[in-house]
Amino acid sequence: MNIFSNQARLINLPVIKDARGCLSFFEGNNHIPFEIRNTSLLWNQQPGVVQAGRACMNGGEYLVPLSGTLIVSLHDGYSEWSIIVQHPGQGLYIPARLWREVKNSSHDGVALIVRAVSLNDAEFVCDLARFCELVKNNHD
Repeated sequence: MNIFSNQARLINLPVIKDARGCLSFFEGNNHIPFEIRNTSLLWNQQPGVVQAGRACMNGGEYLVPLSGTLIVSLHDGYSEWSIIVQHPGQGLYIPARLWREVKNSSHDGVALIVRAVSLNDAEFVCDLARFCELVKNNHD
């Protein structure tokens, strides 16, 4: 699989197992298709509550569930679908220009999110209607 394609997908991380437990890791531009510029943790989200959606217009994100199960809703400006992410040895790559909302479906959900851009960059669109408008205007 070419991890440098432009589609959202689950990416399996290397896993090292022994009697002590498991170790997973990833490196930017190696296991995930971008250089890491920002890292954040999403935790203490109540079950069923949707984290504010956003789209990064010029860089990707990678979400790894450290604990619990996450439901990630994705929208390309035309259609919407969801992906369940529930194993710390696997994360969800979300490319640029794709809207995402994270819904925690378990009480113990913790997610690590790494991004290709800084959070203070003006590259994020935080309104779904505006995102859809931008996508459709770029395809006309």
